[in-house]
Amino acid sequence: MTLDHRRRFVYGQLGLMLVAAATLSILGVLSVETFFLVSFVGLLMLLELTSPAHVRPRWQLRLRWILLAGLLGFGYVVFTHVQRAFSGGLS
Repeated sequence: MTLDHRRRFVYGQLGLMLVAAATLSILGVLSVETFFLVSFVGLLMLLELTSPAHVRPRWQLRLRWILLAGLLGFGYVVFTHVQRAFSGGLS
C-alpha cells in the first residue's frame, strides 16, 4: 500500500511541476528561480495534503533532507532578491 502512496505522491509532484512550468511560461515569468519557488511550495503543500493525520510514513520522514536542501535554496533565492532590491536594481 505504501508503494501506491509514494507513486501517487511522485506523480502529483511531477504533475504540479508541469502545470507550474506551463502556467509560468504562459504568463511570461518563467525563470529558474520562480519555477523553483513554485515547485518547492507545491512540494510542501502536497506533503501536508497527502500525509496521514497522526503518523508519518517512513518514506515521508526520509524527505527531510530534500526539504532541508529546498529550504536552503529558498533562503538563497530570497537573500539574492533582497540584496538586489537594496542595491537599487529592482527587477
